[in-house]
Amino acid sequence: MDELEDLLNELRKTLERWNVQTVGIAMQGKLAAEKKTTDKTHKDAVKEAENSFSSSRDQLENSLKGGFAKKVIEVFDEQEKELKVFE
Repeated sequence: MDELEDLLNELRKTLERWNVQTVGIAMQGKLAAEKKTTDKTHKDAVKEAENSFSSSRDQLENSLKGGFAKKVIEVFDEQEKELKVFE
């Protein structure tokens, strides 16, 4: 009878290990899918911000003149460079 109980306990432990492994594999898949979605959302947001900066920069460049315009354009250029780091 003890041998049978030992075998039953060993079977339970094996099943628990398999359950843990199965859950782990499922979580890895879910996390990979979420990361892919997050990466795409992030890239889209960065691209949208770059386009916005570029558009604003062009509009300001056409309407502003002189030293102030140069400083504003420099700031926009710096911001665009910083956004490219996030890509």
